[in-house]
Amino acid sequence: MQELKPIYDITPETLIEYEGKIASIIWFAGCPLRCIYCQNSDMVGGEGVITEKEALEFLSSRKGWIEGMVLSGGECCMYDGLPSFCEKLKNMGLAIKVDTSGIRPKMALELAKNGLIDTIALDFKAQKDMFETITGANAFNLFERTLKGLLSIDFDFSVRTTVYPEYIDESMLSKMATELSLAGYDGVYTIQKAQTHNPTTFAGLPTSRKEFAISKIESNIPLSFSGF
Repeated sequence: MQELKPIYDITPETLIEYEGKIASIIWFAGCPLRCIYCQNSDMVGGEGVITEKEALEFLSSRKGWIEGMVLSGGECCMYDGLPSFCEKLKNMGLAIKVDTSGIRPKMALELAKNGLIDTIALDFKAQKDMFETITGANAFNLFERTLKGLLSIDFDFSVRTTVYPEYIDESMLSKMATELSLAGYDGVYTIQKAQTHNPTTFAGLPTSRKEFAISKIESNIPLSFSGF
């Protein structure tokens, strides 16, 4: 089995990133996207320093306390050794959540279909005509393949969008909710506010001063909100 290349960092404990579970977070270095509001630019452009062996040893020391793992970043699905690593985490009795932008459909769907992970939080960055503006990459079709692939199998996943109102407004979010519904998604759609006070965001965006009213978002799928 292929060993995981070094990871960026580990958060020993979180009570909010994996709903209903005490979890650790593994942060993966690198990502092909350059989202304008990304707070993890150091991680996205950085290199991993913690080996797979060191990560597993640390997690073993937490056995009996943590119940789950969140694999985030960066973009964890860019790591070729991820399936074997997830299998090792599963053998430790841990539930696994993957945070992904969906830009590597083959990896995300392999993990889901083979029972190597328990849930995915899929980032819907923007509609097709705004995707490259937000992410710096012409990769909407890859996200779409991941979404449709997850909808085609019996697998638990959620969808979320990070909002910087100068780029994504209530009308656009209404259209994105409609797109999800038409694709067959009927789960919770989470809208989260971009935290642009961090000076390491790629675009150096100021805190948004544009009025944004969640009540103006029209959706026939359930919505949840974070940061508003």
